[in-house]
Amino acid sequence: MIVVYRVLSSLLTLLSIAVLIHVAISWVRPGANRFTYILDRILEPLLSPIRNLLRAHLPSALQMFDWSPAVLLLLIGLAQQLLSMLLVWFI
Repeated sequence: MIVVYRVLSSLLTLLSIAVLIHVAISWVRPGANRFTYILDRILEPLLSPIRNLLRAHLPSALQMFDWSPAVLLLLIGLAQQLLSMLLVWFI
């Protein structure tokens, strides 16, 4: 059980790092390359539904920023906390 926890926790941490790199790259706006393409392929399926929900429910004054990476980071943190709680519960 601990091995499964460590693998899932590591994957969630890597996903968090990928989101932060994606945000940093979006500020710099380098040309399209293989690295940005891979990041987009990994993260867009996660960010798009969040972005659509935020567009539907946020006031237009707050829509000038893309809040979806921040929400995704919060959800990843929540998933890590739940994973930790499940580990304690099963041990």
